[in-house]
Amino acid sequence: MRRASDVAAVALGMAVLLAARADGGAADASRRLRCGDTLTRDTRLTHDLACPGTNGPALRITGAGVVLDLGGHTVRRSGPDTGLSEGIRVEADSTVRNGTIRGFTWGYIVDSGQDVRLSRLTFSDNGHAVFNRYGSATAITLTDCTLLQNRTGLGSEQDAGTGTFRVRSSLFSGNRLAFAANFHTVEVDRSTFHANALVFWCPFGSVTVRASLLFRNEVVGWVPLGEFGYGSCGEARFVSTVFSNNGAFGPAEEPAWKPLGLVLRDSWLVDNGTGLEARARTLDVQGNTWRGNGSGLHVAERPEFPTESTPSAPTP
Repeated sequence: MRRASDVAAVALGMAVLLAARADGGAADASRRLRCGDTLTRDTRLTHDLACPGTNGPALRITGAGVVLDLGGHTVRRSGPDTGLSEGIRVEADSTVRNGTIRGFTWGYIVDSGQDVRLSRLTFSDNGHAVFNRYGSATAITLTDCTLLQNRTGLGSEQDAGTGTFRVRSSLFSGNRLAFAANFHTVEVDRSTFHANALVFWCPFGSVTVRASLLFRNEVVGWVPLGEFGYGSCGEARFVSTVFSNNGAFGPAEEPAWKPLGLVLRDSWLVDNGTGLEARARTLDVQGNTWRGNGSGLHVAERPEFPTESTPSAPTP
């Protein structure tokens, strides 16, 4: 009986200790954040956060594996646009979810980390919504996100940020440029692009779009050759994707897509203002439906790298 009572006492003590730890963790996870805070552990935002937008991030994540849950709240710039404001800066593998980031020069910026994740977020009215500044071979995954009226949805620092953007079940609408495949591979699945000035720019990377909808954009893609004097889009691949009511497939100043390889399979190209002009080394075009476009598919050999100067990058 004495041994049984001892066991019961130990069990009760452990239960009390665990409950105390759980309560303490929950309180810490939901602590009231202030502009400029650095996060090293899982945290839940409990209120909207308005920051002046001076040089430096509204929130900074340095702890590996940290999950920042915005709790449905908004992190936004409250002061004048200085051109240097940062919303959330990450410096380690981490996750940000469930809220809105609005009005910054860089809404979410990656300085380091191999695997960073974004889910159920809205990015609105930022210069660059999601930006890889210094992440090397970094995988940035967006799931169930909405990017609205940003100058650039997904972008990176020239010659400094490299890696992969993975986009899942997300919406890009009203952006000047939805995404740039510049020193990055961009993989899009089950996503929608609507009313963007330009959906993608691929000067030195690759683009894969599957089971997605691109409609009523001004221009679908800018795929130059020889950008920066050396740039080349490795592959532009579209599978089971709908292109509908877009103004043009390429910009008027450079309408032809010039990737190393173009894959267009089992897709629908309907009521677009122009046809698709492709100048690629390899072509895989099969099983597509073409109807009501300004013209059809025009194919030519991919040119050699130009020796003359080439158009500059799109202004974000």
